[in-house]
Amino acid sequence: AAYALGMIGIGFYYSRRIKTGEDFLLGGRKINSFAAGISLFATMLSTITYLSLPGEVIKHGPVFVVGQLIGFPIVFLITSYFIIPFFMRIRITSAYEILEKPLGRGVRLTASIIFISLRFLWMGLLIFLTSKVMVVIMNWNAGYIPVLSVAIGVITLIYSSMGGLRAVVITDVAQFTLLLLGAVLTMVFITSNVGGITEWFPNTWSPNWDNLVIFSFDPFIRITLFTAILYPILWWLCTSGSDQMAIQRFISTRNTGAARRAFGMTMIAEIVVTLILTFVGFALLKYYLINPHFIPDGKNLISDSDFLFPHYIVNFLPVGITGLVVAGLLSAAMSSLSSGLNSTATVITTDFALYVKKLKQEKNNTVTFARVISIVVGILAVSLSLLMDKIPGNIIEVTAKTSNLFVAPLFNLFFMAMFVPFATPMGTITGAIYGVASAFLLAFWDVFTGRPGWSFMWILPVPLTISIFFSVLFSLLPTKGKKISVQCAWSVGLLIPLAVACVLLLT
Repeated sequence: AAYALGMIGIGFYYSRRIKTGEDFLLGGRKINSFAAGISLFATMLSTITYLSLPGEVIKHGPVFVVGQLIGFPIVFLITSYFIIPFFMRIRITSAYEILEKPLGRGVRLTASIIFISLRFLWMGLLIFLTSKVMVVIMNWNAGYIPVLSVAIGVITLIYSSMGGLRAVVITDVAQFTLLLLGAVLTMVFITSNVGGITEWFPNTWSPNWDNLVIFSFDPFIRITLFTAILYPILWWLCTSGSDQMAIQRFISTRNTGAARRAFGMTMIAEIVVTLILTFVGFALLKYYLINPHFIPDGKNLISDSDFLFPHYIVNFLPVGITGLVVAGLLSAAMSSLSSGLNSTATVITTDFALYVKKLKQEKNNTVTFARVISIVVGILAVSLSLLMDKIPGNIIEVTAKTSNLFVAPLFNLFFMAMFVPFATPMGTITGAIYGVASAFLLAFWDVFTGRPGWSFMWILPVPLTISIFFSVLFSLLPTKGKKISVQCAWSVGLLIPLAVACVLLLT
């Protein structure tokens, strides 16, 4: 209760400082690099990563983590010196404004719709997983999941719709501190219980971990070191180069140098927290291996690995520390959810509502409308969270099969605008549709075909390749400058082979 009141208090404090739409949506473009960088990290971390990394290490081993740690420096260099300058050279509010000049309003609105769809799925998954974990921690009946979903959504909605981006960023920094402290304290207490770091740090490959495969193009191998490196590189490049939540942090700073420093802070935080959560996974694995009697009846060390972290929190940490770690879990969810609400409201307000003449003329209407949109988005996200229990897989796999479906097709639109001078609206949008279709097909291959599913690690690189290839190919067709009806006819004709291919693959 105290935590929730504190977050609402921050929202109320900053609500009194908002005078323009830019203040609400971008913090007046005066947010310092440290806060913006930590906010971006806290936004992208969320409860999903907070729980999934220890669970992934326990069940499958550290390959996924090693790949991330190798990939982060590469991500920093490419993003800092190629992507960030692209967005900072033009004064924008929505990332998708930048697409209108080279590719037209249709591509801009297509990007906005893809982003909104992506973030709705992500916010729904985030609320559901947080509520599910809180039920375990509080030892409540699963029937309370919808109640918790509503409570988390309402509290986050109040402070984020009141104080705008500045309140979101400040609460993100506070929430980052809590979640980091919670993970560190868990590791400290397990270390004390088992007799030291050397007792839980692995010196051999655990028999339950996946076999280590360095490189393979076999799509049915769950993870290799190659895909573990490739996936985070592509995910971060696509996210920082097309996702409003990331780009909003960059353009809320004063200049390119400040944005670059902000992203440097994000990568430093990524490395530190990834290592700590990996160590938590190692420690939990050792603890439950030597204390199997502590695993609840009906639960399994491997199949239920995602929930060993919250189980340890509620059963073996001192009461005061438990409350702190629970606050960390809630903070991870609320920081991400608040950013999702603010970014989605920004896109809807800028890319759709500001085309309404009256809203352009009356600046106060922008703030009011953005707040109303935040509330509507929050209600829809909570509603969507109630459907997420239908998707199989551990937390990382479920995330890849839902919110990450649109990551590659969305970045494809920016890739065409940035690097393909002959890109056309028809070719770009049609190629993106090919990418979305391939992402859905790969993610739910087992459901659609009844055959073994593709590895979730290919759900991003394959659709990205398909999107770019077909967007470039279709842009070579003679549609530039043609009437909309002609371009639509071309698109329909080009989508027929896609429909036929999908039918053949699924039968």
